[in-house]
Amino acid sequence: TGGIDGSVRQFDIETSTASLIGMHGANSSGSSSDDVNKKVACSALSAIHDSSSLIASAGWDAKFHLWDVRCSTNNKHQPVITLDLPGKAFGMDTSLDGSKVVVAT
Repeated sequence: TGGIDGSVRQFDIETSTASLIGMHGANSSGSSSDDVNKKVACSALSAIHDSSSLIASAGWDAKFHLWDVRCSTNNKHQPVITLDLPGKAFGMDTSLDGSKVVVAT
Protein backbone atom coordinates (compact mmCIF):
# COMPACT_ATOMS: atom_id res chain seq x y z
CA THR A 1 0.00 0.00 0.00
CA GLY A 2 1.09 3.58 -0.54
CA GLY A 3 0.73 6.43 1.90
CA ILE A 4 0.29 10.18 1.92
CA ASP A 5 3.57 10.31 3.90
CA GLY A 6 5.45 8.81 0.93
CA SER A 7 5.71 5.33 2.43
CA VAL A 8 5.37 2.06 0.56
CA ARG A 9 4.31 -0.74 2.89
CA GLN A 10 3.65 -4.46 2.60
CA PHE A 11 0.74 -5.81 4.62
CA ASP A 12 0.84 -9.41 5.89
CA ILE A 13 -2.75 -10.63 6.12
CA GLU A 14 -1.88 -13.65 8.27
CA THR A 15 -0.18 -11.63 11.02
CA SER A 16 -2.01 -8.31 10.46
CA THR A 17 1.30 -6.45 10.38
CA ALA A 18 2.67 -3.87 7.97
CA SER A 19 6.34 -3.51 7.12
CA LEU A 20 7.97 -0.51 5.50
CA ILE A 21 9.36 -1.32 2.05
CA GLY A 22 10.57 2.15 1.04
CA MET A 23 9.84 5.83 0.67
CA HIS A 24 8.99 8.18 -2.18
CA GLY A 25 10.12 11.78 -2.21
CA ALA A 26 13.52 11.35 -0.57
CA ASN A 27 16.39 13.19 -2.21
CA SER A 28 19.91 11.80 -2.62
CA SER A 29 20.88 12.82 0.91
CA GLY A 30 17.99 10.75 2.29
CA SER A 31 15.93 13.68 3.54
CA SER A 32 12.39 14.13 2.35
CA SER A 33 11.33 16.71 -0.19
CA ASP A 34 8.27 18.86 0.44
CA ASP A 35 5.13 17.04 1.58
CA VAL A 36 3.15 17.83 -1.58
CA ASN A 37 5.50 15.90 -3.86
CA LYS A 38 6.16 12.76 -1.83
CA LYS A 39 2.68 11.22 -1.73
CA VAL A 40 2.48 7.69 -3.12
CA ALA A 41 -0.44 7.76 -5.49
CA CYS A 42 -0.50 4.07 -6.23
CA SER A 43 1.14 0.74 -5.59
CA ALA A 44 0.69 -2.72 -7.06
CA LEU A 45 1.84 -6.22 -6.37
CA SER A 46 3.56 -7.64 -9.41
CA ALA A 47 3.76 -11.41 -9.79
CA ILE A 48 6.60 -11.48 -12.29
CA HIS A 49 7.91 -14.99 -12.92
CA ASP A 50 5.43 -16.47 -10.39
CA SER A 51 7.01 -14.49 -7.55
CA SER A 52 5.18 -12.11 -5.26
CA SER A 53 8.40 -10.48 -4.09
CA LEU A 54 8.20 -7.48 -6.45
CA ILE A 55 6.19 -4.40 -5.57
CA ALA A 56 5.74 -1.49 -7.96
CA SER A 57 4.97 2.04 -6.76
CA ALA A 58 4.49 5.43 -8.36
CA GLY A 59 3.99 8.77 -6.69
CA TRP A 60 3.56 12.49 -6.90
CA ASP A 61 7.34 12.80 -6.94
CA ALA A 62 7.06 11.69 -10.62
CA LYS A 63 9.01 8.50 -9.88
CA PHE A 64 8.26 4.84 -10.56
CA HIS A 65 10.01 2.35 -8.26
CA LEU A 66 10.21 -1.42 -8.44
CA TRP A 67 11.03 -2.96 -5.05
CA ASP A 68 12.22 -6.52 -4.37
CA VAL A 69 11.10 -7.27 -0.82
CA ARG A 70 13.72 -10.04 -0.52
CA CYS A 71 16.59 -7.55 -0.88
CA SER A 72 17.37 -5.26 2.03
CA THR A 73 20.40 -3.81 3.77
CA ASN A 74 20.02 -3.24 7.51
CA ASN A 75 16.25 -3.76 7.07
CA LYS A 76 16.21 -0.90 4.55
CA HIS A 77 15.01 -1.62 1.04
CA GLN A 78 16.33 0.16 -2.03
CA PRO A 79 14.40 0.12 -5.31
CA VAL A 80 15.85 -2.27 -7.89
CA ILE A 81 14.57 0.03 -10.65
CA THR A 82 13.70 3.74 -10.58
CA LEU A 83 12.24 5.52 -13.59
CA ASP A 84 11.42 9.19 -14.04
CA LEU A 85 7.81 9.77 -15.07
CA PRO A 86 6.62 12.71 -17.20
CA GLY A 87 4.49 13.95 -14.29
CA LYS A 88 2.74 13.00 -11.05
CA ALA A 89 1.36 9.45 -10.95
CA PHE A 90 -2.41 9.20 -10.45
CA GLY A 91 -3.01 5.50 -11.10
CA MET A 92 -1.24 2.25 -11.90
CA ASP A 93 -2.06 -1.34 -12.80
CA THR A 94 -0.26 -4.52 -13.83
CA SER A 95 -1.10 -7.13 -16.43
CA LEU A 96 -2.55 -10.41 -15.17
CA ASP A 97 0.78 -12.20 -15.61
CA GLY A 98 2.68 -9.33 -13.96
CA SER A 99 4.96 -8.73 -16.93
CA LYS A 100 3.69 -5.23 -17.73
CA VAL A 101 2.93 -2.14 -15.67
CA VAL A 102 1.03 0.92 -16.83
CA VAL A 103 1.13 4.24 -14.94
CA ALA A 104 -1.31 7.12 -15.47
CA THR A 105 0.33 10.54 -15.16
